[in-house]
Amino acid sequence: MAKYNKMSVLVLLLLTSIAFRLLIGNGILPLPNRPLDWFPLCRVFEFGLGVYIGKAFVHSNCFRFKFRYSLLNNFLATLAILSFPLFLVHIIFRFVITDLVNLGITIPLAIIIYIVLVLFLSWVITIIDQRIQSTKLFTKQKMLPNLQGGLINRLF
Repeated sequence: MAKYNKMSVLVLLLLTSIAFRLLIGNGILPLPNRPLDWFPLCRVFEFGLGVYIGKAFVHSNCFRFKFRYSLLNNFLATLAILSFPLFLVHIIFRFVITDLVNLGITIPLAIIIYIVLVLFLSWVITIIDQRIQSTKLFTKQKMLPNLQGGLINRLF
């Protein structure tokens, strides 16, 4: 695999993000439903920056938390596992809040229902992803270590 200069990749991602924000913001590339929020090429820089920061601190202790109670560690590990699927589904289901409010449900209850819905969908996506990665097709590749103590692994 070729080595790339990390900063040049980040600059390229930033320029891509800016270009698509300008194209969409000026109406040159018309997309429905607030595309600056959900269109992937508008958010590619933030994603790349997150990956860069995550890889930069992967061997550092500054982002590793050790709590006294293992249940809290397991909960935080599970939230970390769910974070990417949650990122994928949260924007798609924003309409649920307004639809529930239009049906007469209070705003706080609609938000709680929304949070439960997107967490459940993220959990389902994570289970499907783990099953796909455990098939023979993917066993020859080097896979990321699975968090053995997470709540997801105990449920299935």
